Amino acid sequence: MSRVSNQSASLKALDSVGRRLSGVYAEAFLAAAEKAGSAESATVELRELVIALSGEGNELMAFIASPTQSRESKTHVIGALSKAGASEFLLDFLHVLNDHDRAELLPAISDSVEEILLDRTGKVKVFVTTATGLDDAVAVSLTAGLRSKLGKDPVISASINPDILGGLVIQVGDWVWDASLSKQLDGLRDQLFERGNHAIQGGRDRFRSDK
Repeated sequence: MSRVSNQSASLKALDSVGRRLSGVYAEAFLAAAEKAGSAESATVELRELVIALSGEGNELMAFIASPTQSRESKTHVIGALSKAGASEFLLDFLHVLNDHDRAELLPAISDSVEEILLDRTGKVKVFVTTATGLDDAVAVSLTAGLRSKLGKDPVISASINPDILGGLVIQVGDWVWDASLSKQLDGLRDQLFERGNHAIQGGRDRFRSDK
């Protein structure tokens, strides 16, 4: 069975342009890492850096991603990461992102790198959102169903959003399947609203015809 991951779903939050750019930078990152013979270690280092910068109480990722901070101040922060043991390869990549004012894409780029590597091994990242968490039995059934539909081995990234009330929301790339209770309730509300409008309009029409 594919593992259930709780890693960042940064790509999910981006628009199509942001996802495309993240993919472009991810491809460039992997190409350069492979040329240097360090694709595996560079990928792990990138993911670990994103996790460290985004950890609870750590505001460095927010600082690097902020459009209100100057490029020079971000350069200073990136340079300081060398003291924390960041490789020259990763530092150079971060400076490239900063020079193009794309540092905010760092978490999404890390996710894109992971997706590219998964795709190369016949796997695909699937984001699943539930109201209370994804239990093991549902994960097993969902994995089997997705494998049959997608033709690839799904790697599930599970997250919790109480606002959906129940059911689940599945996202694979740009494709989203919303089977949440909140979505169903919204649909029911719209149907009732539409029926109410028809009834009101029908009553008005009958009133006019009676005149």
